Amino acid sequence: MVFDFQSVAYYMTWVVTTTYFVAFIPQIFLNYRLKSTAGLSDAMLLIYFASYATEVSYVYLLGLPLSYRTMMPFGLVAVMGIILQRLYYAPSYGSKKFINVLYCILGAVGIILINGFYDRTVAGRLAGWIAMGGFMLAYIPQLVRVHMTKSVHGLSLLFVFMLGMACTMEFVAALILGLPFPSLANGFRGILVNIIFSVQFWMYKKTFVASENPILEETQLQ
Repeated sequence: MVFDFQSVAYYMTWVVTTTYFVAFIPQIFLNYRLKSTAGLSDAMLLIYFASYATEVSYVYLLGLPLSYRTMMPFGLVAVMGIILQRLYYAPSYGSKKFINVLYCILGAVGIILINGFYDRTVAGRLAGWIAMGGFMLAYIPQLVRVHMTKSVHGLSLLFVFMLGMACTMEFVAALILGLPFPSLANGFRGILVNIIFSVQFWMYKKTFVASENPILEETQLQ
């Protein structure tokens, strides 16, 4: 029996895209428990939204494997859920500017999709490169925020771990399936970012314990 790497890689893309979606659930629940998204960078959320919106355009315009076309929209919905939490838990903190940026992002994605009616390949590749650039930049504001505050309070370790795992699998699957370069670069980027986040969680592990354990959190505040 010949081992079929192509089939394994294809099924791996289902695991990857599903993990990308599921990874947001621990962060959503943590936000709900804390009744706050203060631990998350607004810039990261906005860039993440732009990246996912263009990523969805990319996978549909270029006809990527069914797993991407099925699960990436769910990831976009999850990001939108966190954005709604941000607006709900902190309605008076820069929400007008935040919403205006969201409108600009939607307008830009709309322009890409309109161009897709004329040339799907060019519009799809443009969306893919924008998404790749966005995903590469998205975590920088969060990494800087953690470094400046010396705290990972409000950031879910499980969220970071699952994203890192998904990026690693995506990198391997993209190599085997010969997916476009943006998919390959996105996986590699995620691996590097996950390593940095892991170091930060280790450095500021006391604030992580406080953020995940209400009893310890109350004790520290006394």
